[in-house]
Amino acid sequence: MKILTRLTIGATVLAGLAVLLSAGVTGLLAQRGASQVIEHGIQQQFGAVASGRRARLEDEMADMRHLLETLAHGRMVQDAVWGFKEPYVSYRYEVASEPTQTLRGQMASWYRETYAPLYQERTHGEDLDPRPWVEAMSHEALLLQRYYMADNPHPPAQLEALVDRGDATIYGQQHRRYHASFRDTAQRWGFNDLMLVDAASQAVIYTVDKGPVFGTSLRNGPFADTHLGRLVASMAEDRETDRFRMSGFQAFPGRFGRQVVFMAVPVFHAAYSPDRAVGILIAEIPASRFTELMTDGGAWRQAGLGETGEAYLVDGEGRMVTEPRPMLEQGEAFLQKMRAAGRGGLWLASAQRLGRVSGHLHLDNAAVRAALSGDSGMGIGEDYLGRTMYMAWAPVELGDHRLALITQQDPEEIRAPLERMRRDVALGALLAVALLSLAAAVASYGFARMISRPLQDLAGAITDAAASRDLGRRFSTGRRDEIGRIAEALDGFFSKLEQIIREMVRLSGRAAEAADSNAGTARSCLDSVHGQHEALDVINREADALETATRRIVERMDRASASAQSASERAADGRRQVDDVARLMDRLAQQVRESGSHLHGLQKAVGDIDSVLGTIQKVADQTNLLALNAAIEAARAGPQGRGFAVVAEQVRSLAGETHKATTRIHDMVERLNTNMTEVVEAMELERGTAEQCVSRTGEAVEALGAIGEVVETIQGITGEVAGETETQMGNTESMRHKLDQLVEEANQTEQAMRRLAGAADEQKDMAAELARHTGQFRVQ
Repeated sequence: MKILTRLTIGATVLAGLAVLLSAGVTGLLAQRGASQVIEHGIQQQFGAVASGRRARLEDEMADMRHLLETLAHGRMVQDAVWGFKEPYVSYRYEVASEPTQTLRGQMASWYRETYAPLYQERTHGEDLDPRPWVEAMSHEALLLQRYYMADNPHPPAQLEALVDRGDATIYGQQHRRYHASFRDTAQRWGFNDLMLVDAASQAVIYTVDKGPVFGTSLRNGPFADTHLGRLVASMAEDRETDRFRMSGFQAFPGRFGRQVVFMAVPVFHAAYSPDRAVGILIAEIPASRFTELMTDGGAWRQAGLGETGEAYLVDGEGRMVTEPRPMLEQGEAFLQKMRAAGRGGLWLASAQRLGRVSGHLHLDNAAVRAALSGDSGMGIGEDYLGRTMYMAWAPVELGDHRLALITQQDPEEIRAPLERMRRDVALGALLAVALLSLAAAVASYGFARMISRPLQDLAGAITDAAASRDLGRRFSTGRRDEIGRIAEALDGFFSKLEQIIREMVRLSGRAAEAADSNAGTARSCLDSVHGQHEALDVINREADALETATRRIVERMDRASASAQSASERAADGRRQVDDVARLMDRLAQQVRESGSHLHGLQKAVGDIDSVLGTIQKVADQTNLLALNAAIEAARAGPQGRGFAVVAEQVRSLAGETHKATTRIHDMVERLNTNMTEVVEAMELERGTAEQCVSRTGEAVEALGAIGEVVETIQGITGEVAGETETQMGNTESMRHKLDQLVEEANQTEQAMRRLAGAADEQKDMAAELARHTGQFRVQ
């Protein structure tokens, strides 16, 4: 391959590699930096969306809590509870009343004929059996429902529109006074209902909505075994505490089986019952209210959740309490996906009929479990359809209940901007590499052609000179660049080479003569070196035997020294251990002496207790005597002193009990004093034993010290012998090392002489060969 082609290809490849490396590194760094920025932004955005859902939910709940607390602390609600409380009970005496069974029959007919169509409409075809409700209602509940529900001129869906029945009952007057205000509050805040409950009887004495729960008892009525009933029961047990409470989510039968939650606050009357709750204010909130908070009313895209994102709540039992986005957008198609994914069950039929899955769909994935355990975080996980989603989870505290707030979105949708950026960077880098590589190829060809032309001329001249073996040929062209300097250098080289060849021809003859002389001298020296080598071998064997014997002596002395060292260390360890035992025994004796002094102090304190008990017993005797005198004086006073006599008898009884108690305490103190004396004597015996142990331990320390001194003397003598032996061993090894050096030098000398003889022969042959080759060059 010509140099032009090589230069062109090499320059093009190098330029292309430089462009490719530059574009690749720049693109990679840009892509990595942008990826980190975008990914961080995505995480921040997704976390902000999840935090926004949580903050809005908490703010909404705080607003509703503050509203209920404000109402409960207001005079209107306090007067309303107090105003409905007694009229609820006396209502039967103010209206035309009929037997309870007659009322049950009338209300059962009304529920079947008038209320059932509304119930079927709201439950999408479910039949209503009102008998369990009606059979569990009290006479007061039946009366109120008859006059405010069955005799209500408004349709069942608008029973709250009735403000005044126009009767003269006290309950009716209170209803006319407060109903409009309560109804407006419930409507403005989106409550299903506002209820007033008597804290003592747990009866629902008023509701805005006038539903099946109106007038019933939450202690033993038809709705006692619901979240509402349990919430009221827990508050009725603690009527002295002013505390907001909240139930869990439930498909409430009194609200067409829809998911609701109840919030309640106790009501204290500032004038009549400031320290004990007289009633309970309860708000019924639909779960759909929480769905609206999670979805921004269906505005997922404006909330930053794109085409696939959503947020939903899961209660502590793993039930989804808000509607998922696919159910709101797709409906039947979503239920079919649930069925196809094997995520449904018997509840799918009910969900299909009702048009909702909240309260039916159970979730048990890592995100829900983490949130319900109180942890927050983000990551990849499976959702309710088994799809891989990017999730953010966080716990939400609603009253005494913890819920899981889950925000999720398709990872591909989240990373779409990042993927578009990566494609754009890669395409730009490839286009830049292609254009720059083409420009580099064109420039490389022109540059290579400019350099290769004079080189080709110089190569032709050198080829001609080599073919003719003419050392007198010259190559100067007059150029001032590197190629001109190469030609001048070749001229100098050929001139110098011509002189060298001429001199080599002259010296080759003299070298042949010197080679013959060197060969004879080398053979003579080789014979002398061989005799010296044999004598050194004999001395080397004797030195090996001496070194072996010395090494055995050193090894035995090392073992003896190690044994002495071990014995010395063990004696020292034993002495230290015995010293530790002695110190511990001294400490034990001191502690025994201190314990004895403490016990003497305790004996004195027991004696003081005994003297105090004597004083108490004397006081009790004097009190008994005074009570007896008081009883006598009360008896003399006749009926007027009867109360004083009872008090005197009680004082006398207390004095007797005091006397008995002090007697029992005196007996216990005596037993304690006896036990303390025995303990003091035992402590004295232990102190004596400890002092004997300290004395014996000191003798053992002295004995171990003497043993250690003897072992150290043996160790010193052994060390001296070992040191002298080590010195002798060193001298032997030094002598052995010098003999090895002499043998090695003799071997090297012998080998050198052999090489010298061979070199002399080769030098003779090479001189002849050099003369033959130098004769081929043409020199002037």
